[in-house]
Amino acid sequence: MRLRHPFVRPGRTRTRPPIDALLSTKKRRAVIAAGSALLLTAALGVASSAAAGPSTVSSSPAAASGLPAYDHIVVVMEENKYYDDIVGSSNAAYINSLMKQGASFSNFHGTTHPSQGNYVALFSGSLHGVDSDDCPYNLNADNLGNQLLTSGRSFIGYSESLPSDGSKDCGDDGSGGYARKHNGWVDFADIPASSNLRFSRFPTDFTQLPTVAFVTPNLDDDMHDGTVKQGDTWLHDHIDAYAQWAKTHNSLLVVTWDENDGDDANNQIATTIVGAHVTPGSSSGTHYNHYSLLRTIEDVYGLPALGSAASASDIAGIWDGAGPPSSSSSPSTSPSSPPSSPPTGDINLAVHRPATASSTESSSLGAAKAFDGDTTTRWGSKEGSDPQWISVDLGASATIHQIKLSWEAAYGKAYAIQTSDDAKTWTTISSTTSGHGGNETLSVNGHGRYVRMYGTKRGTSYGYSLYEFGVYGPESTAAALPPNAPADDTTTPAASDLTSPRKKEAALELVSSAQNSSLDWKAQYAAIEDISDGHGYTAGIAGFSSANGEMLDLVSRYTQRVPNNVLAAYLPALRAVNGSSSHQGLDPGFTSAWHTAASDPAFQQAQNDEMDRLYFNPAVAQAKADGLHALGQFAYFDAMVTNGSATDPAGFNAIRAAAMKQARTPAQGGDEATYINAFLNARRAAMQTGVAHGEIRDTSRIDTEQQAFLAKGNLNLNAPLSWQTYGDTYHIAD
Repeated sequence: MRLRHPFVRPGRTRTRPPIDALLSTKKRRAVIAAGSALLLTAALGVASSAAAGPSTVSSSPAAASGLPAYDHIVVVMEENKYYDDIVGSSNAAYINSLMKQGASFSNFHGTTHPSQGNYVALFSGSLHGVDSDDCPYNLNADNLGNQLLTSGRSFIGYSESLPSDGSKDCGDDGSGGYARKHNGWVDFADIPASSNLRFSRFPTDFTQLPTVAFVTPNLDDDMHDGTVKQGDTWLHDHIDAYAQWAKTHNSLLVVTWDENDGDDANNQIATTIVGAHVTPGSSSGTHYNHYSLLRTIEDVYGLPALGSAASASDIAGIWDGAGPPSSSSSPSTSPSSPPSSPPTGDINLAVHRPATASSTESSSLGAAKAFDGDTTTRWGSKEGSDPQWISVDLGASATIHQIKLSWEAAYGKAYAIQTSDDAKTWTTISSTTSGHGGNETLSVNGHGRYVRMYGTKRGTSYGYSLYEFGVYGPESTAAALPPNAPADDTTTPAASDLTSPRKKEAALELVSSAQNSSLDWKAQYAAIEDISDGHGYTAGIAGFSSANGEMLDLVSRYTQRVPNNVLAAYLPALRAVNGSSSHQGLDPGFTSAWHTAASDPAFQQAQNDEMDRLYFNPAVAQAKADGLHALGQFAYFDAMVTNGSATDPAGFNAIRAAAMKQARTPAQGGDEATYINAFLNARRAAMQTGVAHGEIRDTSRIDTEQQAFLAKGNLNLNAPLSWQTYGDTYHIAD
């Protein structure tokens, strides 16, 4: 079938079909040219993928490990220099000044020789057999980038002289330009093209940085082919502005090296860390390596330690009181079994209270089942996806002494128990990476109205499933709310989120009404065609393109889950055509194989997950960080789908910035309706960017849809909903 208007924003390296073609169709579709990849803001550094609001990483003083809780971390990797080539050298005057501004390390070491293995080790906790600088290595293993992306945070690697955004080119080693061997993230199948950008994309507005960014200068500027002085100057000219900003904006800069210039096993390298909560002029003689740095970053964001990072120590002794003690393990509460009796006078505060969850496996396994007092019923999340969460509203702020979890076979291996007073800012009161399922009892000391289990690693290949989730505290603190409150009570903050299953479905139907002139968004699983925009095939519910790496990322993810699927054979061809409009190696059978795969629930789920990762999760998380309810969250989602999040005049980030010049967000103390109106006005203006004289792009998806909901004061996007797009009328009854 021909996509009437693909469910997609303009790609990070592609644009919509030619405007003339779109304007000549029966119903003109809004087309916006936007570039670049998802660059998430500081609040996204802590948001969950299923959106239970911004997490505590950016709002509380320390992460669960005791490390500072950073909004942004930037890691710059330099090349092939002995420790003495840098420390104390007049050729590295700027780097030595950074060491005085922050921390230096006299006993830091690379992992291996030659270069490439060090990049892989720092990114994943293992060499994965990489023992040379050969290209390409294609690895199917977990890694820091995937951990961040699947926990609702963000990661981008920036490479100077990268041929193009998303490129997997091997480069030209020895030419002074780009070399893939120094780009560790591109070797991993689950890192999307949107997380592999040219250094020219590194934002000058540092609030637009991802949670974690890796930076690789080119071979001249990283000291591999160029001199120490040349590399030192490059750092000053390109990184110092961020280094100074980081000190006052809860962010961190790490400058390290891959290896020294020899083949010795000692492999000592220079390293410096600068930023907020780093004691100026501090130094450490403790033995650290790349795995120590990976472990530290993982612990900052509460991520499970990968590979050899699990036995490495957090970097310590340099923090200004917010850092960890000398021990390497982050604190956690070990579950005990069987459950112990609650403290005297405590009751289960959660029974029959309103509950929400990141997802449900089916309508019969809703969140309320974990709080109904019936050990034969259960909540079950969707399968095969991390993270997931389930939350209960206690009705009022309460003191919490104990948590009891009664798991079905699908249990959480790594999870946290968190509390909140507003369902937006969360505080971890217990965490573990060694959950064992069955009955687990946690002694805690917490306080809050909302309590959630936030799972980051499943114990099985399924999802998360709880028969009961008990929250025990003094009866005197129990709220006098009616029992049996509905699980999707729209008066609670959590239920006013777009992550409510019913509201997310409505959001997808709203977008589909504008993109496909139909509410049936699932019909697009099988859709595939070349829409003659110069970017190859466009397909699926998110308009995945064969030219910009999105289709390659999707099929790679699907193949990880179903190795012998009908699309797996086309992976070499998808790699070959990435960055071009070519069909070489795909025709004639690819479209037929796509149609076949579209009937596979695993492929449908892979499309859902990619859509969530690229659009839904970042949009909702940013909206919640701005204090917006479901309507505002949908406005962000729809804008990100159609406009992208680029910083050009038509991109989401620019639209949001323009709106914030006109009105304050609720998080800044502004009126929600006033801000949403400013955002919609800014988006309407952006949709006209680049339009030829005398032409007007249809903005009915704003004017007679979102603006209509706003005029009715429907900030929670509650059904029933009626709207028009391009003259067609649509209804959602409930």
